[in-house]
Amino acid sequence: SVSPLGRSRALPSAATSLFASASLKPTLRLQGLAALSLSRSLTTVLVDGSGSFEAPLRRIQSAVAKDGTQPVDVLTVGQRGIAQAMVAAAQLESSSTKAKPTFIIQQTNDEEAKPHLPKDFKLTGKERYFKISFPPASEWKLEGTPESRAKTTTSEGSSQAKPDKLIVGNKTEVMKLAKAVMARSFPLEPGMSISVETAIKGQAKMLNLRLQHLAQTASRAHHWQVSPVDRSRSVRTFRCAASVRKAAEGDPEPSHPSDPSAPRPFEALKGYSFLILEVLPDGPVGGVILEPKAGTEGSGK
Repeated sequence: SVSPLGRSRALPSAATSLFASASLKPTLRLQGLAALSLSRSLTTVLVDGSGSFEAPLRRIQSAVAKDGTQPVDVLTVGQRGIAQAMVAAAQLESSSTKAKPTFIIQQTNDEEAKPHLPKDFKLTGKERYFKISFPPASEWKLEGTPESRAKTTTSEGSSQAKPDKLIVGNKTEVMKLAKAVMARSFPLEPGMSISVETAIKGQAKMLNLRLQHLAQTASRAHHWQVSPVDRSRSVRTFRCAASVRKAAEGDPEPSHPSDPSAPRPFEALKGYSFLILEVLPDGPVGGVILEPKAGTEGSGK
């Protein structure tokens, strides 16, 4: 079968379980800003947007370091919560190998987050909730830079090849960006990636919004791949990675000036100007077909 986005293959029925969402086991609730909830096979860290930007990173690192064999889910509440979690993800690396983790971002709901929130936590009813799922630290293998995995393009009038990337601004439309991410990721060869990045300067409120847009883009694109409306069309799952980079020649200036009175979420990342969310496609070029149409399986159509 040939997809407009590249080659595709039918997925054996036994493999469709790879696309099923795992459910959380019952957990033990602990109080605090980033509460830890433990089960036999999963640690959950809640990031509710309160406190400093450094606290969630410490909590996630603590959860990961327990024995290196437990996966970790990070549940976030509100814009500042997902911004804190994205900042933490960009700083995470293996303590032994310095390799970075890959992860999956999904949008979730208050029913999953509320059991972990302190009883006196105030909700407005307008919060968005996300879940970032990290594999055990023993499986963190990503090395190198986003630039080393990127497809390069040469702009008109220039002989210099630059990494292909997408930019998130204050007015970016998530739906269009998610479609662009998937259109560019389907044709990528294994080991390559597409980067979506945003400036980590400017007003704190707008920075939180842009980081939420990054998460929304990844979660929406992920949902399309694991729960497609038409299962006879190609899908290609992916994992994400987060990192930061310094400013380079030709980078756009922030659309809003910095707010000197706002807390600096990136004090630990001084000198860096952009946060990068990298999309790393799984499986074959062009994706796979979950349920081939009758009469097409094995026919090459």
